[in-house]
Formats: sequence, structure tokens, C-alpha cells
Amino acid sequence: MAGAALGTQTVRPVLAVVAGIVSHVLLDELPHRDTKHPIVIAADLAAALVLLGVLAADARTLPAAVGGLGGMLPDVEFLLMAAHWRTPHQSIIPHHRVGDPVRPTSRLTNAFVQGAVVTASLLVLLGALG
Repeated sequence: MAGAALGTQTVRPVLAVVAGIVSHVLLDELPHRDTKHPIVIAADLAAALVLLGVLAADARTLPAAVGGLGGMLPDVEFLLMAAHWRTPHQSIIPHHRVGDPVRPTSRLTNAFVQGAVVTASLLVLLGALG
């Protein structure tokens, strides 16, 4: 969602993709929990792809779709690991590696952090698209 929001602030698609990837890596430094459950990962990916498809259908929202796609790219690693096509030792993203845990957090803190990022991203998206 943050990548899509940042995508609306760019003028070139390549910048939107880079902004999405960079925002994901930076936001991964916030305390949060990542799921490793393949069904949850696949459902999250499917929902994101549907949203990106809707955004990509209109030239005015294409930068948001491209930024959102960039923001999703780092977590494709989780799907590859869940499918056993890649091991945590082969990870590119630092916190996806074995021994590099995401900062442990409670469910309440996780909900607050994730909710704050989603809310801020939605406000930027709605402001840019509205």
C-alpha cells in the first residue's frame, strides 16, 4: 500500500517501482510480524494483485499500480520460500534470512504499526486520486 501511495507522487514508472521497493525495505525496519503461512501469503498476494489490476486499468492510477507492484516485490521471497523454491539462506532481503529476525513485537503493536502504515498510505492515495 505504501508503494502505491508513493507511486502517485512520481512522474516516471521506473521511479514508482523503485519507490515501492525502497519503501518496503525501509518499512520492514518497523516492528511487525510477517506470516510464513502459504495460504495467508497467497491470499494477501491475490488481493494485492486484484487491487493493482484495478489501479492499472486507468492511466491516471497507473503510477499507483506500478508503485504498489514495486512494494510487493520484496515479499515474493516469502512465497518462494513457502513453496520451497528458495531457502532462507538464499534470501536477498535481510530480515528474510535465518538469524535476522524482524524485531519481535506483540500482536497489539503489530496491529498498530500495520494500521498506521495502511491509514497513512490510504490518505495519500485518496488525496492523490481524489
